Amino acid sequence: MGAKRHKIQKETVTIRLEPDTRVLVDRMKKAYQQSSFNSGSFRKWTNSLIIEQAIQMYYRRKQREHKDPTRCGSCDQKFI
Repeated sequence: MGAKRHKIQKETVTIRLEPDTRVLVDRMKKAYQQSSFNSGSFRKWTNSLIIEQAIQMYYRRKQREHKDPTRCGSCDQKFI
């Protein structure tokens, strides 16, 4: 069990989530699992994978906004 030797080791952290955030993570997890099931991959999604992906998406969005402050980081539309 655990990570393979050739994989990048992840650091374990503890975070506290508000009850509303837990509900959102649970909804996202169920949606991703349903999508995986429908595509035939049967990948198992965990809360930590969902939270890790959300943090990465947020970071990329902020990075795009930093490179071009006149555009939205999510949809790439120009601000009016």
